[in-house]
Amino acid sequence: MESKVSEDRKRNARLQEINESLMKKVKDLEGSKGSVRKKGKIKEVKQENQRLVKEVQELKQNLRDAQKIIEVINKSYDTLVESSRGFEEKTRNLVDINDRLKGHLMLLLKPVRDINV
Repeated sequence: MESKVSEDRKRNARLQEINESLMKKVKDLEGSKGSVRKKGKIKEVKQENQRLVKEVQELKQNLRDAQKIIEVINKSYDTLVESSRGFEEKTRNLVDINDRLKGHLMLLLKPVRDINV
């Protein structure tokens, strides 16, 4: 999941660089004397820019969604670790109680063994 977030960030950065480059080209083309060919290029660049803007928006949303999923996973992991610690502690307590009960049982059974001997 984190690799996807990383990939989305890299892709987002690349798209932003392309967007800036395209905007610079638009300004350069608009600033120079326009011919029909240059106007066509401007239109193409603007369309590409709009497509990139939509793609960047989608990537940002994907990134936000991935971050939310990571938060949920982290919370679940923390809960699991905490419950595991609690289970481990309770298990240790039960082992201790069991050892004490065995000791008491052995003390209770000792007179019975002595009689049978």
